Formats: sequence, C-alpha cells, structure tokens
Amino acid sequence: MSRPAGIRQWWSARPLRLRITLVVGCVALCGLLALSRLGVSLLYDTMLGAADAELRTAPAPSPNSWRAAHPRSRSAGSSSASST
Repeated sequence: MSRPAGIRQWWSARPLRLRITLVVGCVALCGLLALSRLGVSLLYDTMLGAADAELRTAPAPSPNSWRAAHPRSRSAGSSSASST
C-alpha cells in the first residue's frame, strides 16, 4: 500500500461531518492568519507614519544642547562617585 492511498483511505474512513469540520476549520484558520498579518501591517504603517510626522514637526536639537545638559568632569580620571 502506497502512502497517498493510505492517507486517502484514512480520510475516506472519517465521517462526513468530521471532514467538513476539519476543512472549514483549516480554511478559517488560514483566513484569520491572513487577516491578522494584514492588520499588523496596517497598524505598523500607521504608527510609523505618526512617529515620522511627530518628528518632522519637532524642532531639531542644537548641537550644543547635549553638551549643556551633560558637562564634562573637571578631570578625566575622577568619577562622580568619588567626588561626594
């Protein structure tokens, strides 16, 4: 007995109600998977577009703003923990 004939024989031995249920379940699962992938793609594009729009309207930071907020220590070898 070859393998495809064995699968065919096993499948035909199942009740019709079970076969219909399995086929409809697999089709529904594939459809829901496709819809979830589409939804994630649309949501990602929307969120990315919103972030891009927000970044376009925000003023660009000046090159010296980071340096003003984070001044260098007086000596390169000293740490902030030892100065307390």
